[in-house]
Amino acid sequence: MKHPLNVCYTEGTKFAKEYYVTHFKQFVDQKESFNVASIESYGVERMGNEKDREKFFALLPKGIPTLMQIRNPIGIVKHGIVRNWECISDIPQMTRVFNLTFDYHYFCKFLEKKEFKLPDNFESKKAQGYFYNSIIQALKPQNLTYMDMSEISKERAFDTFCRLSKIFGFDAPKEENRKIFEAQNMKGNLLFLWSLAPLQLHCHIEDVQNCYSKTKQNHSANPQIRQGSLVIFIINPNVIKGFVDIMGEFSSTLQNDVGFYIAQQDWERLHSDKKLWNAVRKYLQEFLDFLEETTREQEKRSLSEWDVLELLRKNKAARESLWNVLDLELAHIKATRPDIVASWETYLEFEKMCKKG
Repeated sequence: MKHPLNVCYTEGTKFAKEYYVTHFKQFVDQKESFNVASIESYGVERMGNEKDREKFFALLPKGIPTLMQIRNPIGIVKHGIVRNWECISDIPQMTRVFNLTFDYHYFCKFLEKKEFKLPDNFESKKAQGYFYNSIIQALKPQNLTYMDMSEISKERAFDTFCRLSKIFGFDAPKEENRKIFEAQNMKGNLLFLWSLAPLQLHCHIEDVQNCYSKTKQNHSANPQIRQGSLVIFIINPNVIKGFVDIMGEFSSTLQNDVGFYIAQQDWERLHSDKKLWNAVRKYLQEFLDFLEETTREQEKRSLSEWDVLELLRKNKAARESLWNVLDLELAHIKATRPDIVASWETYLEFEKMCKKG
């Protein structure tokens, strides 16, 4: 599952030295490719200590074009409180490999969040999404391009990356890959299901008789993965060489947000085995229906940015803490891209709220 731009992600479980080694190794091993270092962490707790953090940024190449994704801060607050971050610690142990007898309702706990709580102190959250000015001071980029979150919406992402390809020199996205750019990866909390690795459905004719269905009585799961099973990978839309996306065989409003991938030779075998294919198709359609319903209910219970503003209006400690963080961290973008800030309707309302006291 390779990113088309060779993005080197800095995972939150690594400290500064590991970050640097990961980047360095990729850039050496793939020096002929277009490489991207994605820096997603700034806080000391994510870098080990201040000295290591400073060294990490000091060792990064200078003069490299920099793209900074930015978002309406009220939208970031919303993202922080409506997503199911409580399940993060369970994700490494999540069942990812299963067969046709598996009850897919198991994934509910990763998709549903029932309580939305606003933190009183945003200083502790700064490293998770409010470190714009701090990271600019650390990187000291000579060629900085801001990209507002609105530019990678479902409707605009493909065209945005076509434009960015001319600025940064990477290959423009191809029309046949448009689906990747139209996917809503965080829709409902879906990303938590495959944030570390794809789900794998192992399909074998001997599991058909005991195939799980929400309408089937007296079901008995058999977790055994049988040798010779055909494997379908479930992940967000992607480009995987030698694999076929069979999502077109199913009906769902999530068709642009979820992908079912199977090796070309396995697809030919599966499609020619009518008994197995009919069982797999029924199972995956039910699974999709479950994901769709759960996602729809989650989004129905979710909050809007205006709801978040109302929570901030009622919580003085949270409001003042967020204001103090943003007063520093938005200084550079306010000075260089006031047009972006002017487009953040709920943030401007937040400013008015804070100035009133």
